[in-house]
Amino acid sequence: MKKLIPIIVFFFSVSVFAQNVREAVLIDEIGKTGCEDLLARTDNFINHLQSQPELTGIVIVFGFGDSPTQYPANFIHRTIIGRSGIKLKVKIFRDESQEPWRVQFWTALDESEVAGPTSQLVSSIPFEITERFYFGAASGDPCTNYFSNGFADVLKSNPQYTAQIVNFNIPKKERQSTISYWLEHFRKEHAVTNQIRIYFKNEKPKKYDLDKTEFWILPRKQK
Repeated sequence: MKKLIPIIVFFFSVSVFAQNVREAVLIDEIGKTGCEDLLARTDNFINHLQSQPELTGIVIVFGFGDSPTQYPANFIHRTIIGRSGIKLKVKIFRDESQEPWRVQFWTALDESEVAGPTSQLVSSIPFEITERFYFGAASGDPCTNYFSNGFADVLKSNPQYTAQIVNFNIPKKERQSTISYWLEHFRKEHAVTNQIRIYFKNEKPKKYDLDKTEFWILPRKQK
């Protein structure tokens, strides 16, 4: 019986090694869809990443033209930050091969397991801002009204970042209360100590963004 022990130990070691070598896993794949569905799929992807923090989340957006970079690629990026902050490891790629619009969500040890030669990195988490950065626009719509949470997390990651908040179509008599609202929201609710600048702009509104607010981040120039 003693002669069998080394053999048993050998096979046990091989088994443990095999479990530690993880292959890329396709979590979800969807075709062209609306923001509510994409939000739900992204939340599911976040749950997988939170349960396996050693892995990197890889998102590949397929489709040619300009629009897929803004939606869904940037939308997914802002959603992940808004829902879970900047702690997860995520890389989002745009594949401009002539394929139909679709999105793949993967978990992997490295992006090389998934991203092909036609894939270009669009955004990542965590990330550093080196020039004025458009974080996104929020309105009353449930697909965007959580943006300020992620905006606060990014600001707190670097004291050199300045917040720029642009409010659209706010009547003059309501502007002071709008300023007070944003300052209280970020100072008290999110403990943001960064400099916050608040602006107002009038433009002909679209029906779905009458009360739109844009969030920008500006890195301070180093002396």
